[in-house]
Amino acid sequence: MGGHDDKIKHALQVLIAASLAEGKHLGSPTRGDAEDRARATDLALLATDRDIERAEALINEMIGEARKLVEQHWSEIEALANQLLVKGTVNLLEAGALELR
Repeated sequence: MGGHDDKIKHALQVLIAASLAEGKHLGSPTRGDAEDRARATDLALLATDRDIERAEALINEMIGEARKLVEQHWSEIEALANQLLVKGTVNLLEAGALELR
């Protein structure tokens, strides 16, 4: 994958990781889960020139990577989520700008 596709791959990671983190924080899948899956599918199809098999493989790869990232950074994610719940906003400069790479 080249430049444009790398951006799509990164967007997929972010979308999937956000959905996984939200589900983990709440203890169950969320209302936005089906919408997130539809967006992920659209992005994967875009990245693979509408090749359904490659798109499914890409999504599965991104789910695996996103799960690792969420587990690896769970304490930071949870702290940001709690800050968001308490303050209604997250200042990433104050929070140390979590970087999931």
